[in-house]
Amino acid sequence: GASVEFSSFIATAGDSPAFIRDAPDVGLGLLQAAFMGGYSVAIVISGHLTHRVRWMTLVSGGLSVWIFAVIGSGLAMTYDSFYVLFFSRMWSGVSEAAFHVVAPVLIQDRGGAKAGLWLSIYLSAIPVG
Repeated sequence: GASVEFSSFIATAGDSPAFIRDAPDVGLGLLQAAFMGGYSVAIVISGHLTHRVRWMTLVSGGLSVWIFAVIGSGLAMTYDSFYVLFFSRMWSGVSEAAFHVVAPVLIQDRGGAKAGLWLSIYLSAIPVG
């Protein structure tokens, strides 16, 4: 599966630190920590920005960051770089924060009589990815 491919890449990437080459699972954990770190900082900033900018601007900015994060993730293997993948994962977390402060409100406002159902589907899908 994907975790085997990630572990293989992390263990063989040209710039992976020695402790990650020895234990690729540590590298996987660091990739998740990068995502959560970026998300945790950006959710606070995004929450503040919802009162300052239009929701479409926030979502468009988040989408733009996400596109660059996906491109960076794809190029990590080309550059043979753990750090490109690490920072791409961090920026992916930043981009998701822009959506998570806006989406529940939009679903509730526009979901009509089934807003609760749509909101439960959205919130249930978050852990799945």
